[in-house]
Amino acid sequence: MSTVIACAVCFGASDSLQFKGAQMGIFVLLGFTACMLAAFAAFFLYLRRRVRAFEAPPAAVQQGAQGGSC
Repeated sequence: MSTVIACAVCFGASDSLQFKGAQMGIFVLLGFTACMLAAFAAFFLYLRRRVRAFEAPPAAVQQGAQGGSC
């Protein structure tokens, strides 16, 4: 009969190097995901700022429309 032995992570040894490595891998992936979400949010905020700047009339045109002298 062969014996099946679980790895340190499955066995529950939270002080093993394999468990700590798995934790660090999870933290790295969470950090990468957070950076990508922040990059998407920054990009959409940039696009919103560009659209608002495009929609606003220039200051020189506004002054002329308010009744400036010719």
